[in-house]
Amino acid sequence: MTRRTSDIRNWGILSRYRGVLLGGATLWIVLLHSTIWFSWPPAAYLKATGYCGVDCFLYLSAVGLYFSWKRNHDGIAAFYRRRFLRIFPAYLIIVIIRCFMEQTGKRYAVLLASTLSFWLRNDLSMWFISGITVLYLLSPLLLAALDSRHRRVWFTLFWAASLISGFLMRGTPQNLFFVRTPSFLLGLCTAQRVYEKKPVTAKEGIGMAAGFLLGTVLMILCQSGAAAAYSTLDWVLRWYSVLLFEVPLLFLAAGLTAFLTERSFTAPVQFLSGIGTISLEVYLIFELLLRFFRETPLARLPFEYRGWVYSLIILAMTILAGALVHSIAGKITGFIEKKRLQAQNN
Repeated sequence: MTRRTSDIRNWGILSRYRGVLLGGATLWIVLLHSTIWFSWPPAAYLKATGYCGVDCFLYLSAVGLYFSWKRNHDGIAAFYRRRFLRIFPAYLIIVIIRCFMEQTGKRYAVLLASTLSFWLRNDLSMWFISGITVLYLLSPLLLAALDSRHRRVWFTLFWAASLISGFLMRGTPQNLFFVRTPSFLLGLCTAQRVYEKKPVTAKEGIGMAAGFLLGTVLMILCQSGAAAAYSTLDWVLRWYSVLLFEVPLLFLAAGLTAFLTERSFTAPVQFLSGIGTISLEVYLIFELLLRFFRETPLARLPFEYRGWVYSLIILAMTILAGALVHSIAGKITGFIEKKRLQAQNN
């Protein structure tokens, strides 16, 4: 038995293939936002549930956050510095590009750059950065609670607060953030087992299988409109069914990745891993380019080409732009870190 095959039986597989999983989650979100349409029901269902990719993204982000916390013991300030240097150089570059392309006013540009446009102006265009910034700020508290003797009590309270706040905010644009916080908490709750590469117990395996089946059935019922007459039930199924199936779904995807890698079928794995490296940039740039080209000749292709061709052209442009932004942001981050180290040495 090879190491990759044995990895399928422990939680560490989510860490080993985290980049691939992030890439898959990002493309799932891209599919949702794209102009691609499907007549085949399973494919249409996959597109309609693309918003669940955000939950998977946040779950995997929480796992990565836990790894960073455990491996670097240089204080909260350093933790914040690493987290924000990961997202803000790239984010601010994209904000500048967007403000130039859309000719936005200075006031809006400041609100967008500070991530406050989502909270103060109900702007959903880059809500994810606003949301993950809040989660990063809260992370030291959450991680300290996870390491405490009373972690079950603390996380019961966190879960309760998360679910209640999501329900209370369900009629607001900020609902997009609050309904995703349980997935982030779920990532933190399982991160220790991932970090320590604990084996998947029989009980956990049965639980994941049951959760996957139940969550998928509930999501299908929701997407079919079976609960549409009951607004509260429909809302709960739409946003919280994912909590049942996202972990087993990621486990299955990681297992498939291990299977393909073991058989040297690495092209799709490398592609998804590459997308995972620039996942944040792809997430932000794709919708920006869709809006920008919406009124151009590119968007007026004949109907039979308007979905796939248009979206794939935009995706190719997004990947190239994302790679460029990621490279520039990396150079900015490296420059900042170099200056910081020089200041420390002096």
